[in-house]
Amino acid sequence: MINYNLEKFNRVVSHTVITGCQDLLSIVDEICKLKYRNGTLFLIGNGGSNAIISHVAVDIINAYGVKVNPLTDSSLITCIANDFEYKNVFSRVLQKTMTKEDILLAVSSSGQSKNIVNAVLATKTLGAKVITFTGFSKENPVRELGDYNVWLDSDNYMIVETGHSFLLHLLVQ
Repeated sequence: MINYNLEKFNRVVSHTVITGCQDLLSIVDEICKLKYRNGTLFLIGNGGSNAIISHVAVDIINAYGVKVNPLTDSSLITCIANDFEYKNVFSRVLQKTMTKEDILLAVSSSGQSKNIVNAVLATKTLGAKVITFTGFSKENPVRELGDYNVWLDSDNYMIVETGHSFLLHLLVQ
């Protein structure tokens, strides 16, 4: 069973689809440019994806020296969810703090979460760029709205989340 899962994971990751640019190095280049225009990389995700962005935010600071703002603070999230509904938990913060010089990195296994879709829409309205990491359906709304997209062809949460973590670590490397 372990070999089967490893083979399946390897197959999914080795067939990663990247759109909007040539490869992960193009995304690295966009993140590095933030430093020179004094921009911030905002990172969002739900559940396991939120844990992934929390971890990778530190790695990005160490690797590139760019400003990052992972929206992971539980007090912030629960306050906004309570006062403005969970579907607005990230878009509300971005509308108040993001500029067109910034980039949003949105990680969503399904690419269907309304709060992630709303955050991407808010970012696009501000004129900032969006990098997405998604899985499941190729036509998911988060991927369709992103400028640079990394998509894994799997509907298995374990494979998609682990793949996102792996690819984000490659991006930092």
